[in-house]
Amino acid sequence: RQSAQPIALLPEERIQRLLHDAFDIIAVLDPELAVRYITPAVARLLGVGPRTIVGHSWLELVHPDDRIAVRTTIRSATPGRNGRSEVRLLADGASERYFEITVSRISDEDGGGFTVSCHDITRRFELETQLKHQAFHDALTGLYNRRAFEDRLGQFLSNAVSDRTQHALLYIDLDQFKIVNDACG
Repeated sequence: RQSAQPIALLPEERIQRLLHDAFDIIAVLDPELAVRYITPAVARLLGVGPRTIVGHSWLELVHPDDRIAVRTTIRSATPGRNGRSEVRLLADGASERYFEITVSRISDEDGGGFTVSCHDITRRFELETQLKHQAFHDALTGLYNRRAFEDRLGQFLSNAVSDRTQHALLYIDLDQFKIVNDACG
């Protein structure tokens, strides 16, 4: 069994350079969620200068509809266990970008707080949305396709059974529609 080697600490200047060049947003929050430090990546990804956000609530960067999820994620972070979720952050004060956030709890002599690491997943989210649209819509007309119909019908029937309600389905057959479909797609 090998003995534990001491961890070599990096000089503070090098740590600052690494944080400055980090691609992801890394923020240090106090226990009340005020930003104590944030990496310069926030300017590139959200259009907000680090000096503008320091001292303000982290939640000001979070989309209003996702603030409860962020609070829940922060509460779930315990020593030794990170909190994770996917949320929208506000870019340029109005538009939104999608991020996977990881929250770690800090316990130190300054009263503790949280470290939040934010990885931009906007492109992945856009691709997933595009794939879902292609799966459930006709490419020519943009209308829902058979798969979408079957999916919605399955959901509807499942809800009807659990709600113990009765419904009817109307099926319409159009004569010679196959000719139109074969000609136009």
